[in-house]
Formats: sequence, C-alpha cells, structure tokens
Amino acid sequence: MMPFDLPNELTLAWIAGFFDGDGCVAVGTNGPSKLPYLSLSVLQISYDDKCPITLEVFHKYLQGKLYQCTDTRKWMWSISGRQAAECLKKLLPYLVGKRAQAELGIQLGELGQQGKALTYDQRSERVRLGAEIKRLKRV
Repeated sequence: MMPFDLPNELTLAWIAGFFDGDGCVAVGTNGPSKLPYLSLSVLQISYDDKCPITLEVFHKYLQGKLYQCTDTRKWMWSISGRQAAECLKKLLPYLVGKRAQAELGIQLGELGQQGKALTYDQRSERVRLGAEIKRLKRV
C-alpha cells in the first residue's frame, strides 16, 4: 500500500517520520544582514532524497516546490513563508525530534499580518525566533 492510499492522518504521520529524521527547518534573511531590523527572517522547510516517490507524497499533501538538483542528482522538496508554517502545523502532532523547531517556526511564520509591514518589534522577534531555531539545530 502506497502512502497515497492511506487516510490523510496516517499519511501526515508517515511524512512527519521522514521529516523528523532528515528534514530541515531553516530561517534565512532577505535584506541587509548587518541591520537586522531592516531584514526579514524567512521560514523555510525542506527535505531531499534520491527517491522522488517519497517527495511526491510530500508535494501532494503539503504543496511546495519539487525539483531535481542538477549538481547532486537528488530531489528536493521545499516550501517557505506562511505556507511553511501551515505545513509545520499539519506535521506537529507527529513530530518528536524537530517538535521544538517546528513550534518556533510556526510562531515565526504567523508573526505579523500578511500584506502589512512588520513593526520593529515584530522584526526583532522574528530575528530572535530564527536564532533560537538555529541554536536548536546544534543541540
């Protein structure tokens, strides 16, 4: 039985198992890096594998981008911003090792209202959350 044939909750648990082991919760910035109050911390989650079938399941259930890396011949699935936070919400009940990173990622993704400029405090909080996610990756 393929994951496509499983009930939605079982498929999300299946995806979360892969993501918990080898997925990535990352925070990048756009804007001047020396001036964090002007840059915007952007949430991105990804998973790569040599087998595209696994990533096709990620793509079907979580959307995002699916592409083959030309330099490594691996396949990559990724999603960013608010959509990444929505994916983490779906996976959160099934995550163990990346649960803390996912919780912070959800907070980061939900900070501020879509289409409106972030305040200085919101930008500062996004930078803080990004730094905490990076710290958890080293634990």
